Amino acid sequence: MNTRNAEIPVGSARPMTNAERVLIALSAVLVVSQAISMIGRGADLKSDIGCFYSATTQLNNGIGGDLYTLPDPATGWPMCMSVPGLVIFQPLSLLSPFLAATIWAVFNLALLAVSVVLLCKFLDRLDHRWDIYQEALPSAIIILLLLSVGSIQVGQYSVLFVACWILYLYSVAGRRNYLAGILLAIPSAIKLYPAMMLAVPVFCRGNRRGLTKQVLSFVLGVLFLFVIVPRLVYGPRAWELNKSFFQNIIFGGSAKLSQVQSLDTPANQSLDTVMLRYLSHDPAFHSRFPNVPHLHLERGQVLLVAHIVRVLMVLASTGFALLWWRRHDKHSAYAVMAMFALWSATLYVALPEVKARYAIYAFGSFLPLLAVAAQAKARSDRRGHILYSVLVLLCLILVLQFIPVSLQAYGVGFLGAVILWIANLRNIAAGGRGGRAEGAAQAGQTGQTAW
Repeated sequence: MNTRNAEIPVGSARPMTNAERVLIALSAVLVVSQAISMIGRGADLKSDIGCFYSATTQLNNGIGGDLYTLPDPATGWPMCMSVPGLVIFQPLSLLSPFLAATIWAVFNLALLAVSVVLLCKFLDRLDHRWDIYQEALPSAIIILLLLSVGSIQVGQYSVLFVACWILYLYSVAGRRNYLAGILLAIPSAIKLYPAMMLAVPVFCRGNRRGLTKQVLSFVLGVLFLFVIVPRLVYGPRAWELNKSFFQNIIFGGSAKLSQVQSLDTPANQSLDTVMLRYLSHDPAFHSRFPNVPHLHLERGQVLLVAHIVRVLMVLASTGFALLWWRRHDKHSAYAVMAMFALWSATLYVALPEVKARYAIYAFGSFLPLLAVAAQAKARSDRRGHILYSVLVLLCLILVLQFIPVSLQAYGVGFLGAVILWIANLRNIAAGGRGGRAEGAAQAGQTGQTAW
């Protein structure tokens, strides 16, 4: 239901400035250039897309559960993509590597374009701070495009995940709850950890019927993607493939996990690797970066502490989400977006592998910061606008790892994920304490209905 005053027509956002148009155009050119780069990588069977092509080609040739025990022939990487994820790529394995990579690149660009359109439509449906988020929309589009660069360059599924999440927001705003649950199920079936985003509907109070529909369609969607679809594509091998995936990748202490937690490259800016750099000793890494201070604790002990810290972070997000749930008994599009931002930040900070190729996961967590910067500008608070604009830019630089390798060795990039997470906790806490009063005050000033 549209809660904006009749004097504010739908879609009446301010026109973009020339500078904003230029920045969006430049960001789009950068994205397209990385899609072209991905085509070259795919043609040479390099990067992630090369692994996907090789795996699906082997599946065409009849391989079974051994797929998850053998390294990729071209890259030597272990195959860790789930069976539903491979099913999506499977039709492309019937084509040449170049043509498959080209179609995958076009598919990702199309997903990104759809995401931008649906983001605009969703923000137009916000029932609170609509004008502020419309003011922040050009910056949000630029950030979405820039965050997608790393994923598109290597052919990862990350753009598909975020497209599903943005379509989820739009579907919930339109009360299409069954579709919304399926949209959460697709990323969860492909990589499992995106199931954390199910917390978004769980902590949006006042929509019990909608929550039931979303959870039901989520569960059925995951089962359909894991059981029915692989059976249709791979026949009797489907059970063997799924069994091998869970045994060797999820529960088997796979080579992939060891690779992820390796200190050989500073690119990984995750909690695990940052703690390992400072608390343990890796001869290869610390001889290369001797200025990184460190202890000599046992690797397993450090990783255990890292897992405890990760769990505490998730519990902290849960606590703040419960605070919101207790104090906001009315379901709204704004509440869904606030939860989306919080759990995007939590998912990203908790990942065991934080790299530029996954940076787009953090997109939702930028939205509250952009809104605060836009609100400061609307209030003629020049200092606040500059402060939050710089904070957004700093987080963007850190998340995208536009920093020297020497600084990456110190784990500086992880600060971007932490800052975004803390900022979203603060946003939830502020809404939990004064959201209703603030909304009522704003309603009296702008003609909008308080949430």
